[in-house]
Amino acid sequence: MEAVESHVSVRLYWDYLRALSEVEKLNEEKKEKVMSHVKWTDKYVELLHFYSSCALCDSDGDGLKCQACGANPVEKVIQLFSSESYNHDTLESEELRCIGAGSPMPAMVRILPSLGVSKINLDFQCVTGGQGLNEYLVCSHCAKSSILYHKLHHMRYLILKQCEEQMEMISYEEPLMSADSVIEKCLKSFRWLNQILSEYVGTWRKIDLNAY
Repeated sequence: MEAVESHVSVRLYWDYLRALSEVEKLNEEKKEKVMSHVKWTDKYVELLHFYSSCALCDSDGDGLKCQACGANPVEKVIQLFSSESYNHDTLESEELRCIGAGSPMPAMVRILPSLGVSKINLDFQCVTGGQGLNEYLVCSHCAKSSILYHKLHHMRYLILKQCEEQMEMISYEEPLMSADSVIEKCLKSFRWLNQILSEYVGTWRKIDLNAY
């Protein structure tokens, strides 16, 4: 019986790896499609890769050109920030590091209210403790593309965080449940899993239809 269970576990593990590989391959294809419709500076792409959180808000523009493509007028503000840094391959947490010192692409960096400092202008810098909110003035097309590209690039990390939150919630509701049982319950929560999957399937469909 144990041999059968072991065989089933190994089979499920390889099925999982195969499925994960297909998902990542599809995700990379969609990232490439987004990139084929934009002309971003290498520095801007580096920043989208570096910061794990991204938000969007309106901007009056003031006649400025997009900081991402350098061509179209500014309509939006992309906000990039991180509470932690991570290794994109292993998803392990890393110490926040400074990037882009001396970059020719100026950023608006706001220190969050907890530090009690107002908005200032400076080049790309690291703000101690992950408190920096970096704002980039972009056109409408680059704004929409940035949100999609950022979400796809950080897909595994964002899903990991959703899984951690789900596990914490279950552990809080059932404190006596073992870690293995918590994981098993998460895997059996098909409604929750489908919700996560549907979100990314919807994003991929938007990209295929250029509906963004």
